[in-house]
Amino acid sequence: MKFSSPDPRQAASIADTVTREYIDLTLDQRIQSVSQGRKFIAKQLDVTKARLEDSEQLLQQFARGRNIYALEQEELVIHEKLADLNARLTEAESQRITVESLYQQSQGASRDSLPIIVNSPLLKSLVEQLAQAEGERAELADRFTSEFPKLRALDARLSQARGRVMHEEGRLVASIETEYRGAVDREMMLRDQLDRQRAIVSAYEEKAIDFKIMRREVDTNRDIYESLLRRMKEVEVAETIRASNITLLDNPEVPLTPSSPKLGLNLAMSLILGLLGGVGISFFQEYVDDSIRTPEDVERYLGLPMLGAVPELQAKTDRAETKSSPDMEVTLRPTSPGAEAIRTLRASLFLAAAGGLPSRLLITSAQPGEGKTCMAVNLAAALAQTGRRVVIVDCDLRRPRVHKAIGAAQSPGVTSFLSGGSAIDSVTQRTAQTGLDFISAGPIPPNPVDLLDSASMDDLMNQLDDRYDHIIVDAPPCLGFADVPVLSNRLGGGCLVVTKCGVTSKRVVRQACDYLIRMQSRVLGVVLNRIGVGSSSSAYYQYYGYYGSYEDEFAERAPSEKAAKLEQVA
Repeated sequence: MKFSSPDPRQAASIADTVTREYIDLTLDQRIQSVSQGRKFIAKQLDVTKARLEDSEQLLQQFARGRNIYALEQEELVIHEKLADLNARLTEAESQRITVESLYQQSQGASRDSLPIIVNSPLLKSLVEQLAQAEGERAELADRFTSEFPKLRALDARLSQARGRVMHEEGRLVASIETEYRGAVDREMMLRDQLDRQRAIVSAYEEKAIDFKIMRREVDTNRDIYESLLRRMKEVEVAETIRASNITLLDNPEVPLTPSSPKLGLNLAMSLILGLLGGVGISFFQEYVDDSIRTPEDVERYLGLPMLGAVPELQAKTDRAETKSSPDMEVTLRPTSPGAEAIRTLRASLFLAAAGGLPSRLLITSAQPGEGKTCMAVNLAAALAQTGRRVVIVDCDLRRPRVHKAIGAAQSPGVTSFLSGGSAIDSVTQRTAQTGLDFISAGPIPPNPVDLLDSASMDDLMNQLDDRYDHIIVDAPPCLGFADVPVLSNRLGGGCLVVTKCGVTSKRVVRQACDYLIRMQSRVLGVVLNRIGVGSSSSAYYQYYGYYGSYEDEFAERAPSEKAAKLEQVA
């Protein structure tokens, strides 16, 4: 017990008063808990007594009505087994009621008055050790600061002692619950066995079966009633005993030295609270923002390589100047940060895949609006700039976008070929980038998955393999549709997942990547799209800001070259 006051005599007086009041309170709580148990047993006793009287009255009426006053000799084995089960059930039910009373008492406001806790030698010893350590600590605390070695050792000892006390109390209470659950299960099991045995006895005693059952019911009720009556007497005796498990070791004394202020402790607490506050704010920010923001997030939460991080493509903001190919950043602005990021992604793909970049590459995302189509168009253009023959195929048959990104017609396209209405030459279109062709989606079909999973899709890929070095497939988002697993199995190449920085949550992207891996797709890695240039997301994006300045200088030096390039694309 500890109390602080400017008046030392008042501190000692209040500490003494509160301690004695606490002892009286715990004693009253123990008595109240025992009283609640007594009331519960009394209620059960009344119910059992009424049940016993009713069963005896019914038995007498039945015997008089059937003229049954003496039964013939029953089968000895059956009778003994039934009697044994009945006795065991009586014992189990009585035990269950007794343990149930203890269990309900353990769930009350105070469990210190439980007999198993009050009578536990180990717990008493632990409480005495704790009280002794607290007394020693109180004496030293009045004379020394908290940094005193012996005080620190006593604090550690107090912490261990409190932990042992709480652990022992929890173990004892848990043993009561375990015993109660076991008693209930055993009672139910024995009752089931007794019912089955009664059915067997009925086959031998058709004439007197009702009489036997009623007589057994009377005996059971009488045994339960007597057991409850004995338990009631025990509880009444326990209720009259006024003994507390708390012992006052030393009376409070008037302190000779003040206990506060403690500047060292206050300073340490301020530092600890500041540190905890900072850590808490960091965790709160991490909890609130669940999106993928940095390359480290990709590798930490997805377990996949981060192949590239692409900033906002500037060609998307210059649509008035680039109506023919509005999303082809690599072709229209070859010196922009976005074009450099695409070329970096191209190099990463060649290095990431064993044996080089697969000839067939599927590009998808977890959900719509993450920039997969723009990424597919620019990656295909970047591959074509290396002298390779590249074709981009729009297999997003639900919301096709490649023809808009390149600035061409939607039909004819993939569905025209798959439905058997067009040849491959008639659906292939040229682009402004040398070496880059594309096949649009074509008319939107009612059954996209059936078309993509047809033999015609294999025929299309095989013909494209003969004509091109790389096939870039723009696929629909993988969550919610079966198109991507079908396409991945048909292609047999690699798969690239595009995610939008600061928008898509980690849970959604991880769900998409796990889904692709479960569907046996070969996921090469992840591309972080629309990352902020110059932001704190990653240190090497300062390079993009520097390179953007170079691109602006190049644009000022050669505006005529830019205009000529746009005219060529148009």
